[in-house]
Amino acid sequence: MTRSVNLARFLAFSFLTFISSPLLAFDSKQPFDISADMIEYDDETLVLMAEGHVVVLQGSSTLHADHLRYDRQNKRLFARGSVLLRDQGAMLVGDIMNYDLELQKGDVQGGKGFGSPWYFQGAQWEKNLDYMLGRQTSFTTCDLIDPHYHIRASRVHLIPDKIFWAWNNTFYTDDMPMFYSPFMYKYLGNRRVVFQANPGHDSVKGSFARTVTTIRFTDRVYDKVLLDLYTISGTGVGNEFNYSSDTYKGSLFGYYIDPKGQPELVGAPKAPQYNVRSYHWQTLGHGAIFQSNINRRKNVSFNNQFLVQDNNLSVHDINNSVAISQTARRLTHRLVMETFEAPDAGADPLYGAIHTQSASLPRYEANFFQRPLWSPTVSTNTLDQVLHPHHLGALQLSGNVNGENSYSRIDDDTRLKANGSASLSLPININRQWSFSAAVTPSLRWQDKFDPFVNTSTSGAVVVPVGFFRGYQGRMSGSGNLRYRPFSAMTLDNSYTLTTRLAPNELELDKTLNDGGIETNHLNWLLFWRPSRLIMLRSFSGYDLRELENEDPHQYSQRRVDPLTNELSLHPSDSNATYFFRHQLGYYPTRTLYWAADARWTFPHKTYLESGISYNASVRGQLTWNNKAGFYFSPSWKVESILNTQVPNDTLHLTDGGKILQSQFLVTRIMHCWDIQFIYRNLPPFTREYSLLFNVRLGTQKLKEMANNEVESQFYPWRAER
Repeated sequence: MTRSVNLARFLAFSFLTFISSPLLAFDSKQPFDISADMIEYDDETLVLMAEGHVVVLQGSSTLHADHLRYDRQNKRLFARGSVLLRDQGAMLVGDIMNYDLELQKGDVQGGKGFGSPWYFQGAQWEKNLDYMLGRQTSFTTCDLIDPHYHIRASRVHLIPDKIFWAWNNTFYTDDMPMFYSPFMYKYLGNRRVVFQANPGHDSVKGSFARTVTTIRFTDRVYDKVLLDLYTISGTGVGNEFNYSSDTYKGSLFGYYIDPKGQPELVGAPKAPQYNVRSYHWQTLGHGAIFQSNINRRKNVSFNNQFLVQDNNLSVHDINNSVAISQTARRLTHRLVMETFEAPDAGADPLYGAIHTQSASLPRYEANFFQRPLWSPTVSTNTLDQVLHPHHLGALQLSGNVNGENSYSRIDDDTRLKANGSASLSLPININRQWSFSAAVTPSLRWQDKFDPFVNTSTSGAVVVPVGFFRGYQGRMSGSGNLRYRPFSAMTLDNSYTLTTRLAPNELELDKTLNDGGIETNHLNWLLFWRPSRLIMLRSFSGYDLRELENEDPHQYSQRRVDPLTNELSLHPSDSNATYFFRHQLGYYPTRTLYWAADARWTFPHKTYLESGISYNASVRGQLTWNNKAGFYFSPSWKVESILNTQVPNDTLHLTDGGKILQSQFLVTRIMHCWDIQFIYRNLPPFTREYSLLFNVRLGTQKLKEMANNEVESQFYPWRAER
């Protein structure tokens, strides 16, 4: 007996478990749904026939075909015509499918499949339980119609979501065979290990192969192992561990190398070198936060020699800190231990060892936010308030106190110090064009010992001169700012600051120094004009009102008037260029002190050009020329270059006594699934480097970014995932 059902749903048939793979996956232990243009079922033969837009659903699995035949008695499944299998992102397309549901064996003719990130195509696929075998198969990770690369193999063995391996593999770029491998395998589980190699040659360290192996334990915890092989410098090893959660995040980086000396660099250290950096941030509850930042290196030029990818290059001054802070209403508490590290005075500027020059062991800080002591009565009539605003604003009080146990390397001793200050400020609205704000800030400093002082004589003995106080010392500062705003696009500010210093342990002016106790007595002015969003002008200078005893006339002329600085930014309308100009006019020792000009042009296809010149007439006419360019000759070819030069002479001749500060040249061949980059980097006097960098992008979508990438970008920008 035969029954026909038009566009019907047929239940209670069962198939094999639909495993998460691009091949045959149904389960005989669960019901399924069938829909088609026509369904017929013969009660005698127990055969189901479906025609036209056949769809079979079971759980997350779907089968599409033009024709379907199911033999319930023999438990065999046959489909033909645009056969499509889907499950959890995996897909298989073929012409004919035969499957034995009892034995869990079958084959697909002309099968094309996808299991992220791989695309498979084979003349025939066979399945036995969860084991797949493809014959005369090609596969790739490129999702273009014509892949840029693919691999052809005589046989591919596949365990879905676990691993596949292939025999007799020929690698093709487009249609050109590149190389042959008798065997290869690929892990298909979650990406846990990534390996990258960067071969090249360095003029100082020799030929090299830098490698980075990334091991991702979870989405928020991963580790990078660094192994750098240099023919001259030896082997460098490093590790970078990154972690994060909802309440904490951090990273730990370390690198070690024993260079055995480098004859190309005079004075280069022969002792083992290292660099250690750590960052940790964590919330502790009740508004408290813990934060630490540790940075240690053997000498100031470590990164220039061995980690030239690091943007944090020759940094001579290094700060380390560990702090706990808490904010409650208008008060912030902070307990911090901090060290300031740098080479000793007179040390080798390139390879000087780093020492702790000063430290806070520890320091306590408390900051009081602004709090109004008095506020004017404000009219409730909004229009009246606008037309007749109150001339006086709120009288605000703020302050801060801190105390520390301070260490100094000069005398290798510690001393207790404490500081406290308070500030009263009051804004005054004169009218719509004029406003004035005033502030007064008294402060008090205390310490238990005299300050150390290095004698300039040849003996180098540490002395304690008279005038460096022990006890307390007060200061009083007053400041005011008068603003004139003739119209909305222009403001003119005149600021005045006066700071007096009291004698130690007394309440009168400190007369021991030639300033007579007047530390600051300064007048500044700033003109800001922005007539449109395309033009901005700034002009500022200042005048020192102090009278110093026994002052050299040249020093007097030097400090009396601040250089007049003028800055102009231009971005012409409907233009691809931006321009910046700066000029400083000084009174002494020469009228033309400094000028600079920078320009940036952008062109189609992300092409850009930057060029800047700076000239300092007071430092033997130093001329610096900085250039940066990026050219996209096509969507697949990109060239980038950086050139920074310095010309120390009294003319503008670029060839007289010039030297290269830094140069870099990169050529990139960009394809849809892969790219290759040639890198030339010159950083005198440390290194000149040539290298190649290969990148293969796997998958149809961008790889999931590692959690907490912003921490890595901040502290290790050369290792951050792009």
